[in-house]
Amino acid sequence: MRIPITVEATRNYADIFVPEIEKGLGMKLDYRGVEEGRDVRGLYTIGGIIYTPNPPLSFPEEKLEMGVLHEFGHIANKTINPNSPDLIELNLNDMENDMWKYIHNEGSAEVWGLDIFPEMCNVSEQCKKIIDTERKIHENHIQNDRLVEHGFSSAISTGYNLFRSIYINYGLDGLVNYIKHMHEFDTPKRNDFLFPDPYLERLDL
Repeated sequence: MRIPITVEATRNYADIFVPEIEKGLGMKLDYRGVEEGRDVRGLYTIGGIIYTPNPPLSFPEEKLEMGVLHEFGHIANKTINPNSPDLIELNLNDMENDMWKYIHNEGSAEVWGLDIFPEMCNVSEQCKKIIDTERKIHENHIQNDRLVEHGFSSAISTGYNLFRSIYINYGLDGLVNYIKHMHEFDTPKRNDFLFPDPYLERLDL
């Protein structure tokens, strides 16, 4: 069923997910509510606030559910490491300099939204299906080298590839430790995102 992505609809899911995520992580999220935004493209998060599209878009309800989980990925990153960038801090008109920050930011949020929070939260069966589809899209991008240069979706796959590898190899505690201390680790370069194994071997998580 398609529904308008309003503040109320988004807040309804946020109110369900917050206590489940906080229980699963064992920490209080720096979540500050849902407000109407100024962007027409979709949900986005700044400073712990989830903003809804204005004017509201119409999405399948399970896509809103998945989108809220992704936005809580940004909030989790910011809670764990207050120095992690909000998307608004990136000058996306200058992709030459900021694409890798975008990849880092969105890829890490995607791992929370697709791999971690669905295990902590009571998500619908319809949402589980589209989460599985989204994972397969990322895997297809990775397996077929459709990364970085092929637009925003495959750029997210690039970041997802690295952060999912950290999660698989080091678990939740390792991922949290990496995000918390990311400025102490070597900044991942292009090949580290595309081929994470050598980079992971250099980490002490």
